[in-house]
Amino acid sequence: MNRNIYDMVLYVQWLVELLLLVVAIVARLKRRGPKYLQNFYWYPLVLISSLGVYYLTFFKLLDGQIFIMLNNLLMLFHFTFLGYTIIQLLDKSGKTNWMRFLFISIVVLMIPIIYFKLREFPYASIPFAISNLGLIVFSGYYFFKLFSEFKETDPLQLPSVWLVLGIFVFGIFVIPGSLFDVYIKEKGSKEAYFMIYYVFQFAYFLRHFCFLRAYYLGFKLG
Repeated sequence: MNRNIYDMVLYVQWLVELLLLVVAIVARLKRRGPKYLQNFYWYPLVLISSLGVYYLTFFKLLDGQIFIMLNNLLMLFHFTFLGYTIIQLLDKSGKTNWMRFLFISIVVLMIPIIYFKLREFPYASIPFAISNLGLIVFSGYYFFKLFSEFKETDPLQLPSVWLVLGIFVFGIFVIPGSLFDVYIKEKGSKEAYFMIYYVFQFAYFLRHFCFLRAYYLGFKLG
């Protein structure tokens, strides 16, 4: 894959993340949209902050081992923040104790992974797949409750639907690549590995589009 294309795709992703952060901060400052959207600015803020860590490591101003540890912490934040957001959306429907148990179980499982820095070893991306699988389960249950009990006339006008849809779609796209990216990188072709990269970036774009759509609907609600 051409290096210029690789960099361009990466820069576009970061610009979209920056746009999401700006929109999220505006929603927070102007108190626009539901409360869960007003507090959602933490997610893009942490993602953008991770760019600073990336560049510090790229220019050798930060030790690679620290980068691995921070990257694992980011993975833990990804699951805990999004998982907790979905649970909060479902609290009004009740019957979320099993979700809380699964949530705590995955967090407990991921803590030793961070401690032992398993990202250095083969199949280290499996914890990322596990966290997204948990989010898919939460998202799927949200949609089940939505269509079976909430009785909304037009679910696509709900900001929460687009927020959870972004989480769900992202997980669907990245789990297969998360399970096999290390194997393909070591034993497969470069073309196959970069194809996974493109799929990941496409998943990021879809997720951010859904998040931005959620904010747009939230702003319409006032």
